[in-house]
Amino acid sequence: MFGLGAKPTPSRTRNVVIPARIKKTYYQHNDHVQVTAKSFAYVLGCKTQLLEGISRLLDSLGIGYVISDGNLLEYTRNSFIHHDDDIDIRMDIRGLSKWREYCSNPSNRVNHKYNLRFDDRFTDMQQQEYNGIQCRLIEFSDKHGIAQPDIDVHMDLVFNTVGMNDFWKDYDLDYDKVRRIRYLGVATCAPSEEDSIRLLSQGYGDDFLTPNRPWLGPPLCPVGLRPAG
Repeated sequence: MFGLGAKPTPSRTRNVVIPARIKKTYYQHNDHVQVTAKSFAYVLGCKTQLLEGISRLLDSLGIGYVISDGNLLEYTRNSFIHHDDDIDIRMDIRGLSKWREYCSNPSNRVNHKYNLRFDDRFTDMQQQEYNGIQCRLIEFSDKHGIAQPDIDVHMDLVFNTVGMNDFWKDYDLDYDKVRRIRYLGVATCAPSEEDSIRLLSQGYGDDFLTPNRPWLGPPLCPVGLRPAG
């Protein structure tokens, strides 16, 4: 397995061995699709391209951001969470006015420069401030014949302060101390080590470095518990 700082390539992803404990595991948001070497190569490629697009966009807008939740957990462990099939980004609320200005132009909703297509909350800032927004690739860039199964890989883009919310919680960190890192071979940002440990402990328990059982689909996931991987 290659380190998560390295850029995934077809040769590397084809050589990824799915551990025995992962077999018969399904993706968290695509629970009709089993984790296999082929499906994982596609999911990994989509996540990498989404992360690259949003990192470049937010950098260009001067908006602070960090990878969060399962992505931050994966980066901290330096090992894949195979069922994790999305990208989670938390933006600095101090960049709200810059993001509002970007979203005020409807033509930015489909951004070909960064290969990102945002959902219909794009011009609804009230919804975004409360529940974030999702985006997907306009087109999966594939020069190597990676199979493209029926998988919907998305990115959640949420401000770090959301107020009263049944799903998203405030993500309390110091954006002035974020780290510039490489995750999936992409130059992006993560909370400081101190903030990362605190946030991951709050989200997944003090033993967050120890992998949990694989994601086996909704029937086996107790209501109200968020799978840690």
